[in-house]
Amino acid sequence: MQVGTLTFSDLIRFDDAVYVCHIEENELLSLIMTPGDVTGSAIVELIKPDDVIPLWQVIIDGGAGSDFSGVTAATADDWRLESSGAVSLLVTDLRGDSDEDEMPDWWEVTYFGDRTAADPDGDPDRDGFINLHEYLAGTNPLDPDSLLKVTWLRPTGDDLDISWLSVPGKQYRIDGRTNLVTGNWSLLTNAIPASATDAFTVWRHEDPSTRFFYRIKLD
Repeated sequence: MQVGTLTFSDLIRFDDAVYVCHIEENELLSLIMTPGDVTGSAIVELIKPDDVIPLWQVIIDGGAGSDFSGVTAATADDWRLESSGAVSLLVTDLRGDSDEDEMPDWWEVTYFGDRTAADPDGDPDRDGFINLHEYLAGTNPLDPDSLLKVTWLRPTGDDLDISWLSVPGKQYRIDGRTNLVTGNWSLLTNAIPASATDAFTVWRHEDPSTRFFYRIKLD
């Protein structure tokens, strides 16, 4: 691994650059440092061993006027880059899972304070959703009001509006059935994106021909 610190004495402006950041241990990463401001655009490629899972580690440290909005990870689904006080750029591994319980380390640390503290089958907020399902849904496992549920059904003429608590970035499907004793759930619609502006998403069932029971699921 080529881990080290590059120190500059003045401002840095990236011009569609590629920054290859090597990671050797959870807290041992390549680092760029300067007292000047860091601006411009760059793609960050992160290279690490499989068992190393960095969380909120500094990879660029600059001046108080730095702007990291143009610096992005090469694989955004695997890494999160975020600024800290407009001075430092931090990196977090979004997929690393030390205890292989399907809940990544960053999520367990965020809500439970340790990389392996959450029980996948636990339900500390007693809302009926286990921790694993809260992670998948993007809800808060410590808040009993944060869960995937229908919030209201509202007739609109011959149609019926259905509202549920949603999380930006998630997609949902709605199943329906006319009888809870016999028959099966049938798909009514899917790939419904969560509202980007509200905590609720609304879908309209146009002119349902009979009484329906509804089920909302992640898609």
